[in-house]
Amino acid sequence: MLNKIINLLLVISILVVSVSCTDDDAELPFNPALNLTSTNETAPKTYTSIEVTGQVQHNEKRIIQDQGIVWGISQNPTISDNFISTPTDEIEVTVSELNPNTTYFFRVYASNGNETLYSGSQEISTLSLENTSWKLTTSYPDANDFKIIAQVDFYADQTTKFDEMDLPMHCPGCYIAYGSWSLDGNNLTYIWEGDDPENSTYIYNGVVEGMSISGTYTHSNKPEGVWTAAEL
Repeated sequence: MLNKIINLLLVISILVVSVSCTDDDAELPFNPALNLTSTNETAPKTYTSIEVTGQVQHNEKRIIQDQGIVWGISQNPTISDNFISTPTDEIEVTVSELNPNTTYFFRVYASNGNETLYSGSQEISTLSLENTSWKLTTSYPDANDFKIIAQVDFYADQTTKFDEMDLPMHCPGCYIAYGSWSLDGNNLTYIWEGDDPENSTYIYNGVVEGMSISGTYTHSNKPEGVWTAAEL
């Protein structure tokens, strides 16, 4: 009889300790250390992408179900804006399909399924087209794929300068044209002369992607052609 009582007391003690530990675990706060290590100065970037790095440091006994990077155009983005999940605590992601000349805000996030926490917000900008120079290749489909290769400068005041490069069959300084440029997202419009598309010989429309631009152009008296540009 005594042995039964002792065994019963031992079982009760184990249950009490188990419940106590479970309650203590439940009371542990969900507070992983979250750190975004990229800055506007250090983050590798192009005109339409930014590489972001960060860290998630777990606290003991608390399980993280999801973690990664969030971003948006407002200062404190959340997973309701944009996010990329990562499987590791050392976070390194490249956020693509962004717009040139644009500032984005980034944060590291972690979630336990019930609660989502965020690091501080860091603003990082894609590269700007302002005050850049490009090697522009204009292809003529009706002339045995003849190409005009020129340097085009995009200035901060939305004006441009076109000048042929020093290459065979080209004449630097012979065909200077002052025009204009504008962006709608990552869609570029380059007007060869002036700022009125109705009064310009060439109108270039293209998409900025990474470190290059490509698209089609219209000419006042030639068929539509294609063009590409690479930064000089």
